[in-house]
Amino acid sequence: MTQKIVMKLATRGQRFGAAMIDKIPQWIFTGIFMSRAAVRMAYAFLNEVSYAYYGVAYGTPAKPSPMWTVLALIYLAVELFFFSRGQSIGKAIVGLRVVEDRTGKPLGFWWMLFREFFVKPAGASMFLLGYIWIFVDNQNRCWQDKILDTYVIDALAGVISERGVTETQLEAVATDEQAVEDVAVAPETVTEPVTDVIEGYDPSRYETVVKHAGEN
Repeated sequence: MTQKIVMKLATRGQRFGAAMIDKIPQWIFTGIFMSRAAVRMAYAFLNEVSYAYYGVAYGTPAKPSPMWTVLALIYLAVELFFFSRGQSIGKAIVGLRVVEDRTGKPLGFWWMLFREFFVKPAGASMFLLGYIWIFVDNQNRCWQDKILDTYVIDALAGVISERGVTETQLEAVATDEQAVEDVAVAPETVTEPVTDVIEGYDPSRYETVVKHAGEN
């Protein structure tokens, strides 16, 4: 008998929304720090020209406020906190979580760090193919999910079902191929319709992933 854990996959729209929430503050901080660097370079150039022609310095830029540096450090600390929960800030707001394929548990902190800072940028550097892959994958997985063997699930939906079931029982109750993939059925309910097994669960509305947590 195989223990199956059924969870709702995050949709492409949910993942896009979470990614945008993650990216917007990153773009803001990057723009601010790059503009600071550009101002310093401009003043350095103007000082060289001013010394060459007039023998005096053009001036120095105003001392930047430390506020943005403090905000960036706070943002990084919050992001690292959510990494320990298998989430980013965007995923936490949308209600998503990265889970391991083998266990169905949230991805650990160090693997999340590796995923977000190394694997994702590597996939993005390949003409964004790492992200575009989600449109051809039937389980809404990007390259970072494929490489680390993870799924992004809708954490707000929780575990739809976690029951022991044999493969023959699962096939006996299934009304179509999608139900075989989506629903884990308890042995005592094998004669009931699939949609009655889990109250309020409609296989046509949700995309789910079945985890095999072990055999006994």
